[in-house]
Amino acid sequence: MASSFETQATPSEARDAHSYYNNPQEHGLQRRNESKILYMRNFNNWIKSTLINEYLQLIRNEDSERKDRIHVFDMGCGKGGDQLKWDIGHVNRVTFSDLAEKSVDVCKQRYHTRKSCYSAEFFPLNCTTELLRDKFEEKKPCFDLVSTQFVLHYAFDKLESANQFLRNAAEFLRIGGYFIGTTVNSCHERCRQTPNQSISNDVFSINFDPSINLKTTDNESIPLFGAKYHFSLDEVVDCPEYLVYFPLLEKLAEKHGLERVDRQTFKDYFDKHSANGDGRSLLRTMKALERYGLTSSNSEEQSNNDSQYAHAKRYIDNANMEHQADSIKYCRTLSQQEWDMTRLYIMFAFKKVRHVNYDEDTITNA
Repeated sequence: MASSFETQATPSEARDAHSYYNNPQEHGLQRRNESKILYMRNFNNWIKSTLINEYLQLIRNEDSERKDRIHVFDMGCGKGGDQLKWDIGHVNRVTFSDLAEKSVDVCKQRYHTRKSCYSAEFFPLNCTTELLRDKFEEKKPCFDLVSTQFVLHYAFDKLESANQFLRNAAEFLRIGGYFIGTTVNSCHERCRQTPNQSISNDVFSINFDPSINLKTTDNESIPLFGAKYHFSLDEVVDCPEYLVYFPLLEKLAEKHGLERVDRQTFKDYFDKHSANGDGRSLLRTMKALERYGLTSSNSEEQSNNDSQYAHAKRYIDNANMEHQADSIKYCRTLSQQEWDMTRLYIMFAFKKVRHVNYDEDTITNA
């Protein structure tokens, strides 16, 4: 999907994410617990926790001197949803930034309420238009880990935005440090097969902007930047986003001294990490999977839609055929619609392999 065409975002489009996330989004714990995607929210949070734990451990294994002084950049921190993860990860310092000033204020309040074990600083910062360097007292690379969760796709409205975002991610990352995150998988192929360039179920919907013609056989008509789609997820997210073509992301990241080390769909990442002891235990702790097939005497019985849990029923039936002596009455899973959604998200990880000198107009290798 190569193209030299670049779509410029209008000023109103550029403000979409800022306006959306800078308005109050609090729905209350009860409403969140009643959400049809409660388990998928927990599942996504399990992915983030596992990803963060994996790379914090990797940093400690690769450099024992970093064990007790890990500095994290939480890039696009929102209201501080990952603060507990940094406590559990025993990091020493966290730099929080987000484009929404109100979110940063909430994040700061939560930090002081939690009395976290790490020191912290907070910056309202649009990482697609501003530089952390202009606000940050540090002038040399100091981050061991940069984490950006469900943010990257907002930066791909144009080349300048994506490039600025990656500079902010890489400039203060020390060599050997990691840039990790989660984003929406390139979904144009599935949308191309539908009459109206959209895919949806009861959980989510993705609709490409009419200006983007996915039907053409000429991939060069799909812009590398500004490929706008509207993403809706059960009232949790309802905001315009932009397609992230991953080979392009890799090339841009390389210019900033970053080398890809991993990229997987959430489903593949789950399959890889859920079988080990820590991953399995964390799934239970975070209630990231729903119980299916419980007997009526169990207080956690779920009223499941059979059509959405046919895969779980097959699993139980097959397991009982193989182990007739020990009848299996339930399993833990997601609905089929939610599993479909896990294939539309990806995790990624880059490693800082070289320093880059930045001047006013160009990027040169150090």
